[in-house]
Amino acid sequence: MAADIREDDMDGELETLTMDTSLCSDLQSLGEVEPREYHGGDGVSCSPMSTLEQVWQWKREPWANLVTPLSPRSAMVVPGNRVHCVEGVQPRVHRESVPRTIFCHDLKGGYLQDKYVNGSQVYGEYRFFHWAGIDTFIYFSHHLLTVPPVSWINSGHLHGVPVLGTLITEGAEGARVWEQIFVDLPTVVRFADTLAAICRHYRFDGYLLNVENKVPEEHVPKLVRFVTELRSSLQRLGLKQAQVIWYDSVTCRGSLDWQNELNDKNRCFFDACDGIFLNYTWTKKHLKRSVKIAGARCLDVYVGVDVFGRNCYGGGGFDSDKAVSLVRSMGLSLALFAASWTHECLDKRNFIHLEYLFWQKLWPYLYLHGPIRLPFSTSFCQGYGLNIFKNGLVYSTEPWHNLRKQQYQPCTPSTLEQPRIFGAHVKNPGSSRKETEATAGNEVVAGSGPSCNKEEESPSIPTQDQGVVAHHGEIAFYGGGCLKIGGPGSYSMKRMLVCGFRSSGMLIVSCATKVASPSVITLPCLNLTMLVQDRDNCYRKHVLIGAEQGGEGDYAQECAVRLHRPLMQGEIDQLRGAAVDRCTQKQLSVEGSNGWDIRHFSVEVNGVVLEVGAEVSNQEDTVYLGWLALSRLDGY
Repeated sequence: MAADIREDDMDGELETLTMDTSLCSDLQSLGEVEPREYHGGDGVSCSPMSTLEQVWQWKREPWANLVTPLSPRSAMVVPGNRVHCVEGVQPRVHRESVPRTIFCHDLKGGYLQDKYVNGSQVYGEYRFFHWAGIDTFIYFSHHLLTVPPVSWINSGHLHGVPVLGTLITEGAEGARVWEQIFVDLPTVVRFADTLAAICRHYRFDGYLLNVENKVPEEHVPKLVRFVTELRSSLQRLGLKQAQVIWYDSVTCRGSLDWQNELNDKNRCFFDACDGIFLNYTWTKKHLKRSVKIAGARCLDVYVGVDVFGRNCYGGGGFDSDKAVSLVRSMGLSLALFAASWTHECLDKRNFIHLEYLFWQKLWPYLYLHGPIRLPFSTSFCQGYGLNIFKNGLVYSTEPWHNLRKQQYQPCTPSTLEQPRIFGAHVKNPGSSRKETEATAGNEVVAGSGPSCNKEEESPSIPTQDQGVVAHHGEIAFYGGGCLKIGGPGSYSMKRMLVCGFRSSGMLIVSCATKVASPSVITLPCLNLTMLVQDRDNCYRKHVLIGAEQGGEGDYAQECAVRLHRPLMQGEIDQLRGAAVDRCTQKQLSVEGSNGWDIRHFSVEVNGVVLEVGAEVSNQEDTVYLGWLALSRLDGY
């Protein structure tokens, strides 16, 4: 583990950041909602290329204009086992010094409801919202060339996560594809250039290369040349952050022989690309040998973990953390395959609880990143809903699913009570694929998943929102959902964002909250906290009290803590007139309705905001958080 590094020392990219005007659309959309952009109906879709002819004759689909750029993310990361905001400063390390995580998404062949550019009405489709814990997303299918749907590209890019497509050839048909490419060297180069051009047009971030067919040994140099040319072509086209990842399949002698490790039989491909994705049936000895041969590039070795548990270490499923723990103990990176298992094989009605359970067990082995660019705005919508809300009011009652409309997600791993989740009661489902029914009360039987070589009972999962930060889909301020914060037995303070917001003056912080029980005599309030590293390298906590009176708790007794009260209307009007940037003006103009209370705060920050946390004034109460926004008053 690298030593702690100051945010100022390494994050030079922050010095050149300007206002991100694209995020103004988030604020603008609080007042403008077009339902057809949420649940589609026009049939416009993204599609793969299944033949070599389609690749040679590829067409420039206009949906590429909807792809958003890759957002910058924090160069400093926080270990995932540090999920709570506590006294002191959490250790931070540079993201280039720690193992990385790939999520390779394979769900029933791909291109399901997620292929529709403007979403669909199948609101229960799989969605991913643990972006803070992964570094790269791969969209996988068994078509020759997988172009990721715009919904996944945009959702990943919003969170600063590169999204890769897939080139795969399999069996005799795959061998025939390469025969056509290997006719001469110019064709090899042309194929690499074509893939790079497709990547640039659709603005995704590289490829996973999966050659699962034999290659004549005399053609292996051409295959290596293709890998080299593809990487070079991506760079020449200006895709500086593009990645080429090689899957551990065919060897340097052309045989289809999965090695489950990095060795001399596959190193020729590793040397030509950005990383190798190891096959799944490895042992501890395989990992040790991989570390030795990788040397200084051990972080470029991504150890495959199949969540379906097919002959892999630990058995997959809810025991996938066993394999991940061993991978991390070796200092290697991780390639998690088919984590949508929680949706494909278990009871979809309980998907969100099962998804939280799965990722919470992995969270201690991940490294969390977050946003760094201002202005920042999110409603925490996961990209689906039974309704569409606008400023707290129901705007459309049609169900929808569209990850293009997903808003920035928090870095917390779970809504579930931590001691239970990490307890021994969590067991892997058995080999039957039968889906289970919800049980009475507040528990759900997770159901039987894929064959994991297990004969254990299904886990009981508490569906009460016992954690501090829980997704809530019944109400929203904007979009289809919000965060539910607090509740009986919850921890006092939870980090919502790991970030790197730089400021040299006044920050305007705004939020929309709604109480769960408005009939109580004393309304609970939501306090926001910001951990700031000042320019003099001192750390301060700013507490934004969500009530005009009271709500301080024990903060007044803490040193290096500054308390801030909500701005009064006169102050808001004055700041809105002084705001240089239109995003800040819009932010200060947002109004609440239907029980949603809008609070604005002004905080003098000369340094970097490293964390944003939340706490309900009374731990037994619950408050909904439907919107959070930060911007600079002076625009710089």
